[in-house]
Amino acid sequence: MVINQEQIPMHVAIISNGPSAKLFPQQHTFGSIIGVNKAVQEYRCDWWCFYDAKTFTDIEPVGRPYLAMNHSVPQSITDLYPQAIEKFKTAATRTLIFDTEIYIPDWPEDADKWCCYSGLAALGVAYHLGAKTITVFGADMAGESDCVGFMFKPRTIERWRRERQLWNMLVDRISSKGVRIADR
Repeated sequence: MVINQEQIPMHVAIISNGPSAKLFPQQHTFGSIIGVNKAVQEYRCDWWCFYDAKTFTDIEPVGRPYLAMNHSVPQSITDLYPQAIEKFKTAATRTLIFDTEIYIPDWPEDADKWCCYSGLAALGVAYHLGAKTITVFGADMAGESDCVGFMFKPRTIERWRRERQLWNMLVDRISSKGVRIADR
């Protein structure tokens, strides 16, 4: 996807899927807002970042955000969730396939993919959109509860350790290119 330079959001907010997403202010001046997973059902976002088709089929976003997703989502919807094909066609007015369309400078070849979790992918999307400042809400990476209070057992200490390690690597790479990143 080619980004129109006149539309570059200089200050991007990410509302990730953790409980501290509730710190996102009702009044704000962000140029663009990226919602991760279920955050889009609570907050009006410009972009909806998710990793798998089930997230798309299970969640109704506020408004009509653009879609930032893993490359396998369109085919998974066709194969596994045919009832969602029309919803996808209607929603996919503008899409970004983050694992094939976004380049993260200096990412180590021997490391896990920078976009293997939706929250990490949202950070890459903000960078790709040209953000100069990124403010992140809800990147708790702790506990089992998400931004709407849903408890999910696979959210283990080990999973959060791994995600936090990748998050820090990604923040370092993006920050080295002059982007300011603030966690709330």
